[in-house]
Amino acid sequence: MSTDVEVRARAAKSPRAIAEMFGDIAPRYDLANSLLSAGLHHSWRCAAAADLVAASRRAGEGAPRRWLDVCGGTADFALADLRAAGPGAGVVCTDFSAPMLRVAKDKLRRRDPAGRIDLAQADALRLPFRPGALDALTIAFGIRNVADPRRALGEFARVLRPGGWCGVLEFGLPVLPAARALYGLYFNRVLPRLGGSIARGRRGNAYAYFRDSVHTFPCGDAFAEFMRTAGFGPVSATPFLFGIVWWYLGRRR
Repeated sequence: MSTDVEVRARAAKSPRAIAEMFGDIAPRYDLANSLLSAGLHHSWRCAAAADLVAASRRAGEGAPRRWLDVCGGTADFALADLRAAGPGAGVVCTDFSAPMLRVAKDKLRRRDPAGRIDLAQADALRLPFRPGALDALTIAFGIRNVADPRRALGEFARVLRPGGWCGVLEFGLPVLPAARALYGLYFNRVLPRLGGSIARGRRGNAYAYFRDSVHTFPCGDAFAEFMRTAGFGPVSATPFLFGIVWWYLGRRR
């Protein structure tokens, strides 16, 4: 039987609801993320992108050249991908939300003057790339917002070449009981109110949705198994900050 949290999360996860919610909070999305994570979301993205490049180099392939960042929002992960990959690489950043991409466009005028990051509006379930077109794909804090995460992972496998890399950064729940209890107090009582105040969205449920979606989304080995089933392997699952965030890395079989 579904819990009330699961019912709320499913109801808020329709494509239209997700597009409206993120469009609504787009102008203050970066500020909210920085304040609510104490700026750590930048270090998580940088560490993840660097780990993907290091894994590729250990495999004897050098840094990937053709990157895609899905659900890229305001392009923070795309910028981290570009820094990690170094000269010669290019990144396409896609997102479902046009307002998010407008914020990203303004940011990239300052942060990517060479134009190595391209922006495109696209659905994670229907990516506009031919099979095997890409060397690496990343997604940060977006897979749990997709209507069908398993199908999205299958789509990621489709657009990656055999041996290409898929990296997923996503929220989870702490693995240590004490850390989980402390995080629960902040997560359930403080974050929805503080996040709603910062984002100043017309829909005050954005961060309540965030809370519910994290509680109901699989993390750790459970999500790693999703990736294996979709065609990636081996898949590693690395907790950041006691498991508040997880980094999953797999290679297209």
